Amino acid sequence: MKPRTNRARIQQNEATNVKTRNQVLPIDTIRLDFQPSICLFEEKVQENVGRLRSGEKLPPLVVRFDGTNYWLQDGFHRIEAATRMGFEKVEAEIIAGTLADMEQEFKEMVSKAMKKLRRQSNYTQKVGMLGAEPEPDKESQ
Repeated sequence: MKPRTNRARIQQNEATNVKTRNQVLPIDTIRLDFQPSICLFEEKVQENVGRLRSGEKLPPLVVRFDGTNYWLQDGFHRIEAATRMGFEKVEAEIIAGTLADMEQEFKEMVSKAMKKLRRQSNYTQKVGMLGAEPEPDKESQ
């Protein structure tokens, strides 16, 4: 499961010996051409624009650096908002790795989520056959 906070992500990276560092990067050096802009939610971009306008500092982006390219891993809505606001640089947490590493981790995450959904669906079906109310999923609480 993806950590929800920057501190949690750093702790997870320390636990798995993944070296990270925060740095200010020019937006035009961050690769996001593999993520179509159609995947963005306009409401989320506008929310981030509003937060930036009010002077709020958004969490750092998360990028993978393969020695040549900075690949955006997390923060597509934030970088779009920053671009619309005319920012030229953003803070990013930099993790060593490649686009292929990110794709593999994404596939694993989706696979785990699908297995969980199948388990929940099977549980709900079994409970429904018994005519009982399903219990809340303890993992999601």
